[in-house]
Amino acid sequence: MIRSTPRLLATRSSKSLIDTLETLCLVTGTNKRYRIYTTTDESLIEGHWDLDPIEFDTVDDEQLKTYLIESFWLLQISQHELQKACELPDTHTQSSNSLR
Repeated sequence: MIRSTPRLLATRSSKSLIDTLETLCLVTGTNKRYRIYTTTDESLIEGHWDLDPIEFDTVDDEQLKTYLIESFWLLQISQHELQKACELPDTHTQSSNSLR
């Protein structure tokens, strides 16, 4: 499976790292439709963070809700905004598919 280009969902200042932004990212999942993670990397590369990334098929997934609550991202992104981000076409995957 081709890994999609990370979609930036939200950013915030880190509470634990001075002068650092934390970014909530959405990509195509390995085992499920979507994967969400938080990164401090400017290139949006998934790295080590306090909470492990999770994969989900729908925005109603309980693991996703738990992740957003425990990471405090629910204060900055709504379920509706997340649903809209999931519905956007992945231009990286589309251009790869058009080459076939």
